[in-house]
Amino acid sequence: MGSKGKKLGIAVATTVACAMTTALAVPFLVLAAGGIGRSNGESCAAPAAEDAEPTILGAAVLDAGALDAWWTDLRRGQPAGLAVNVAEVAELYITEGDAEGVRGDLAFAQAVYETGYFTSEDTARNNLAGIAHPDGAQAGRSFSSVEVGVRAHVQLLKKFATGNDAALASPDVAPQAGASATTWADLASTWASDPDYWRSIASLYEEMRDDAHAPAGGGAIADPCQVDETSARPAATPSDGSVELATVSGITVNATIAGQLEQLLDAARADGLLLNGSGYRTHERQVELRRQHCGPSDYAIYEMPSSHCSPPTARPGSSLHEQGLAIDFVNCSNHSTRCWQWLDEHAADFGFFNLPSEPWHWSTSGA
Repeated sequence: MGSKGKKLGIAVATTVACAMTTALAVPFLVLAAGGIGRSNGESCAAPAAEDAEPTILGAAVLDAGALDAWWTDLRRGQPAGLAVNVAEVAELYITEGDAEGVRGDLAFAQAVYETGYFTSEDTARNNLAGIAHPDGAQAGRSFSSVEVGVRAHVQLLKKFATGNDAALASPDVAPQAGASATTWADLASTWASDPDYWRSIASLYEEMRDDAHAPAGGGAIADPCQVDETSARPAATPSDGSVELATVSGITVNATIAGQLEQLLDAARADGLLLNGSGYRTHERQVELRRQHCGPSDYAIYEMPSSHCSPPTARPGSSLHEQGLAIDFVNCSNHSTRCWQWLDEHAADFGFFNLPSEPWHWSTSGA
């Protein structure tokens, strides 16, 4: 179901999808049900049981306002091929999702991923889920309006979860599902053949979640935080004013490297690779990570060698993340991932270098 990656015939015999590669184990965060406002993100949680995976059916955690606010913070503007503004798309996903009992917020994140931030050929066809778009085809099915396209997407998800005879709140505009899935993670082997399809969508959703205040309790969502990093988004400027920040496609970095990061992300996207990750973190966040990864004592937080932490975590004040000069890329968990291989070949052209012991960690110095 989509125009990227290896495809599966899951609807109309040609519905397909894709994802980037990673071997990263995904922990889980617990979130509250219902619409929520915006704030800074929380930390990566410890791994939870497999049954904590979010289900396709359920109430949205993020409301339309939070989704639109995330998009606004990206500063990508209005996509040329999208017939309505992104705020309306977000509202449609929440409304249609609520009507069918499907997680509309996660469906919105899936749409962002499937369309490459609403830039694909399918976007102009009001097809935000890559419906009936097999490998090698320029685009998939067309829908008469964005509203119908969103409805088809949500209804198809419901058919995956409950079967093709699912009772629908609106007239059926979706193709028949050729597979089944009860959790979003299950889409990795049904909606798409790539086993990391869900993790790529989850990384986008975590950006949205981290742009909103998420109180404890309620539904669950897989957290794609990369090993020793959270995708939490900081304030526009750090509290001490020492670092000028800029956000590029959801990644907040030192403003001095924003241009080269944008060029790197554009080059990767041109090669069919959507890179996501996290850059700047506050000193307070670094202390929190040390407490989580190294231990609660002052020695563990401020003095213990980073190699003694699990995973390795730099001492507060010594991490390039605190200067906004390092990025941890999702889907770069080892040297066999496409993410790492592409960066290994091209990142130096844009002034980024890898820390050999951490395939996900790229900085301006390689430290």
